[in-house]
Amino acid sequence: MSIEQFKPPHPGGFIKRVYLEPFNLGSNEVARKLQVSPSTFNRLLNEKSDISPEMALKLSKVLGR
Repeated sequence: MSIEQFKPPHPGGFIKRVYLEPFNLGSNEVARKLQVSPSTFNRLLNEKSDISPEMALKLSKVLGR
């Protein structure tokens, strides 16, 4: 077995698959609700940045988790 098999999914990919795609939410709409720039949110969705504690709190409020 490869170590890659145990690599957890990136939070951005998870958010995209579980919240945005099934509910047909646009990233710009969610970025506005999060009060962050669309580019900031897109970096997260495209797995180019991690989630800060502040972003985690915002996401929990906006996405209801």
